[in-house]
Amino acid sequence: MTSRKQLSIEKVVRHILISRFATTRPKYLSPSDIRKIRRRLGVSQPLFARYLGTSLGAVRSWEQGARRPQSTALRLLTIAKKNPAVLLASLR
Repeated sequence: MTSRKQLSIEKVVRHILISRFATTRPKYLSPSDIRKIRRRLGVSQPLFARYLGTSLGAVRSWEQGARRPQSTALRLLTIAKKNPAVLLASLR
């Protein structure tokens, strides 16, 4: 990916975070919500973990309901739920 594309993607993500999510607290996502987001993206658990910058174990535990995503991961999941293309584009 060219640095220009990377910069524009980062600007889009930053804008979304600041304008829509920085002032509001993300809503709770159930294990089935998280699984649906991942499946809608069409990615495996290991790749989903890479997209979110977290461990495979964390993704598994979220989908099984053993743990809940916190802070940044919850915000990224919320973005992915509303606009999956942004998350996918951020790593291409």
